[in-house]
Parts: sequence; structure tokens; C-alpha cells
Amino acid sequence: MDNRLCVDWDYMRSFLTDAFTAYGVPKEDAVICADVLLESDRRGIESHGCNRFKPIYIDRIKNGTLLPVTNIETVRETPNNADAHPTSCNMFTTPLFRKQKSASPPGTSGGGAAVFYQ
Repeated sequence: MDNRLCVDWDYMRSFLTDAFTAYGVPKEDAVICADVLLESDRRGIESHGCNRFKPIYIDRIKNGTLLPVTNIETVRETPNNADAHPTSCNMFTTPLFRKQKSASPPGTSGGGAAVFYQ
């Protein structure tokens, strides 16, 4: 007999977003974080889903290993490239920054790249 508790996706998204926000993650980033965890569960990759929420993310925010706010300084930017220095990173929102910065703007051709320096 399966005794697992089933929770509505929208309820979980709301809970995770609120909890991330309570630990200092900005609302827009908290939504991204919640969506990433839920998408892992939806795809059946439970090892990277909501079961990581407390032991990986909340505990690491509490002990200072993971900073809740993403601060990325753009060092140089051209129409197709961006060089950036992350002073603090949220592991979910940093790839989104890279994706946004590496997309070619309208009226240009080719791809782009975003490079992070430590």
C-alpha cells in the first residue's frame, strides 16, 4: 500500500515560494527556485526535487553556504556577449541570467555567450 501524501502542484509552488521568501530570497527569484524544484519532481527526478528543499537549500541559506540574493556585476557587455562577476549567486537564477545575456537581440545574427569570472 502506498502511503505517500499527494499535494497539489499550485499549493506546493505557493508554499515553496513563501518559504524561500521568508529566508531572504527575493520574490521573483523564489518563484524560479520553486519552479525548478517542482519541475524536477514533475519529470520524475525526485533526487533533485522538493526533497532537497530543506536539507540542501534552506539549511545552506541558514549556515551561510548559499546566499539568498543573487548579485551579478556585468563587467562588459556587447550585443552578443556579456562578461560578469557574480558576487553572490543563487544556483537557480544564475543560469537564467546567463541565458538572458547570451540571447542575440533583435536585428542581430548569430548566438551569444555570457561568461562568469570568480
